Amino acid sequence: MSTQGSVWFARAMIRGHICALGSFVITWTGAFSQRPVDTAAYGRHTVFASALGNSAFYSLNYDRRWRTGRSMMSWSVGGSYLPDVGESGGPVAPKYSIPIQWNWFPGRKHHIELGAGVTLASGWYAQSGDPTIISRAAYVTLKPVGYRFQAEPGRFFLRAYPLVFIKAIEFDPAWVELTNETGENKHPIFPWVGIDLGYTFRPKRSEGLDRRSGPAR
Repeated sequence: MSTQGSVWFARAMIRGHICALGSFVITWTGAFSQRPVDTAAYGRHTVFASALGNSAFYSLNYDRRWRTGRSMMSWSVGGSYLPDVGESGGPVAPKYSIPIQWNWFPGRKHHIELGAGVTLASGWYAQSGDPTIISRAAYVTLKPVGYRFQAEPGRFFLRAYPLVFIKAIEFDPAWVELTNETGENKHPIFPWVGIDLGYTFRPKRSEGLDRRSGPAR
């Protein structure tokens, strides 16, 4: 796909994310008002591995979900590391990332999921032959729609989704100077995908439905 095509696709996904969020909120609000609150216990804690996804390459993550009315939300945080493997053009800086995500989905086994987050990344881009000039940046991530399977009350976890990455802030002055010299786009937008596999821990016997909005203590 050409650069122009990638940008067009990413912008289309952003517009789709906004439209989908609005339509899902309206649709599910009406649907939830007509169905009873599920009082069954559910697993709150999940550990999972991501292929591609919010860390671009891979990551290991923790997810915590809770009920909010008749739907659910979750937040997750993870990390990834790739060492300096070197290339023909010279050494390459190691790559680090810390993805943070927020997700919304209805409280069922098979979920349509919307989400957004921030990924802190270092070394995704580096000057060939000079590992001291690297990009250290924050990226906004948008998940316009995804599929989430979470067995109840726990165990198998699966998620697949498209993403849009938007570079928001560059922290490295040397990289900023380099992009100024080369005329590169300082806030690139690009589409991505991800798939997550993990395990949801079963709830303790004493855990039932927490009727309060927000995470249970």
